[in-house]
Order: sequence, then C-alpha cells, then structure tokens
Amino acid sequence: MDAQETKRIFCNWCKTPTKHVLSATHSRRRIVEEGEQPGEIITSIWSCSGCEDETFEWKFTGIDDGEHEPTYLPPREDEGGPVRLKFFQHLKPDLNHLYREIVTCLNEDCLVLCTIGLRALIEGVCSDKKVAGKNLYQKLENLINFLPSRNLIDALHAFRWAGNEAVHENAPLTREEAILAVEVMEDLLNFLYDLDYKASQMKYGSRMVGLKTDKGGTIQ
Repeated sequence: MDAQETKRIFCNWCKTPTKHVLSATHSRRRIVEEGEQPGEIITSIWSCSGCEDETFEWKFTGIDDGEHEPTYLPPREDEGGPVRLKFFQHLKPDLNHLYREIVTCLNEDCLVLCTIGLRALIEGVCSDKKVAGKNLYQKLENLINFLPSRNLIDALHAFRWAGNEAVHENAPLTREEAILAVEVMEDLLNFLYDLDYKASQMKYGSRMVGLKTDKGGTIQ
C-alpha cells in the first residue's frame, strides 16, 4: 500500500500548522479566457491529523510562470480569515446564542457590538453559575472559586472594562484584541461547561487545555 501524501497546513481548529493527510484530489485544464494563460488546476481535500477537520486547497500551475500559491477554503485564520465557531456540549442555549453573535460581530468587524457582547457573555456566565456579588466586579472576584487562575480573572476584568468603554465612549477592542478575547472566552466556556463532560467520556486518562491569559497585573 502506498503511503498517503502529507503536508503541513495551518489548522483553524488546532490554531497551529499541523500535518494534513491528502484525502482526495482532482486535476483539470484551465478554461482560458482572453488575457489568461493556460495551465492546470488541482483541487485537493486535506484532513488534519489532529482534529480531522477538512481543508479544501485550490492550486493553479501556469504554463508560463509555473506553480502559484495555493488558496485554502475556508481561509486560514493566520491569514486574516474569519474566526470559526466552537461547539460547547453543555453551554446553555441563551449563552450559546450570545457567543455566536459575538463571533459573527467579530467576523463582520462590528467591534463595538463584539466588545459589548463579550461583557454580556461574562455576566451571563456568572449568572448561570450563580456567582455571588452586587455587581460584575464582585462576581468576577468570586469567580475564582470556579477557576484555577488569577490571571484569567484579571483578563475577564479587562473585558468588563472594555465593554464599559465601548458602551459609554464608543471605544471598542481592536480586532486583534477581540480575537484574543474570544479565545480566552472560549477557554473559559470549555473549562466551565465541557471539560467534565469530555473527561467522563475518555477511557484512558485526560488532557487539560492550557488557558490563555493576559500578561498584565491585577486590574482595578
């Protein structure tokens, strides 16, 4: 049996370049229009060896200038493509709907709404977990009873503050900051709603996912 062809491609789910296995490929001649050069188009399907997510690759090789850079569908997130939604097994429907709206706003560059949504999602999680406190600041301080990291609490305080600024000053997070904020929230949701479920489904041991945190100190 011939060994399967592999290559390293950035995986949107694994958030890093991973080994992908070639699942299928199709080759055809390019239909030439005026001003275009003839050549070959190869369309391939690659499967990540880690998460098994599929990637479509479109690649053109021209007679005159040779092989062009491939195009991937969906676009790679490290190339500025859209942020992809994650699935959380036990997240409440209202919180899941809010999370999906946040990612949609981020992908549409509606950063004010995205930033406000992040704050709302934090408050929704605190309410769902019945965290005590007269305001969101106090609730986040008490959330430490559920979480292993003070740094994560500090990051959530930063998102709380950013949400206030977005509402009152029309000053949202930048896209880069919002992407990091969404990743932190996904880690939070995964820890609070999915890790116990996943651990119970694994027969041999478990694997903990490291939480992304900010590098700053305590935020007042």
